[in-house]
Amino acid sequence: GDGDEAGGDEAGGDEAAGDEAGGDEAAGDDGGDAVDKYGGEAGAEPKDDEDKPRDGASKVISGDTYEFPIYEYNKEDRWLVSKKERSNDMITIVTQCSMDRITQLRAMCQGWSGVVSVAVYIKDDIQMNKDILQELFDEMERMYSVILDISILYENNIGRNDE
Repeated sequence: GDGDEAGGDEAGGDEAAGDEAGGDEAAGDDGGDAVDKYGGEAGAEPKDDEDKPRDGASKVISGDTYEFPIYEYNKEDRWLVSKKERSNDMITIVTQCSMDRITQLRAMCQGWSGVVSVAVYIKDDIQMNKDILQELFDEMERMYSVILDISILYENNIGRNDE
């Protein structure tokens, strides 16, 4: 049809762009063995020791293709909650980030007039990072129309040094 010439052949791929029989050489697929994000061969049968937790995971769930380590975190749901008035028809942005993305969170909040509910992962130095989040929250309460709610979570093996 008319779209085939401009967009390439959907079934066979566009050989000029390097897409041959499902492989995409131009996108960096060298045809080698696939590796999942945990370093195992994608699609490989789990080994007996793969059912045991590792790297701080409390347990591992094995599926047909991938393993999913389950981590347990300390969490403080709704640690900071905006006191601004809310209405039932407001749109809420629900997101998550780690402390290295607080600058992007601040920019999002500065440009949003609805609710932002964020879960922030703290990797280390809990009290220092809570202080940073408190400053962000106070700034948003004072200077912007965003309604910001912050929950925090951190690994069980990090000692709590707050209060």
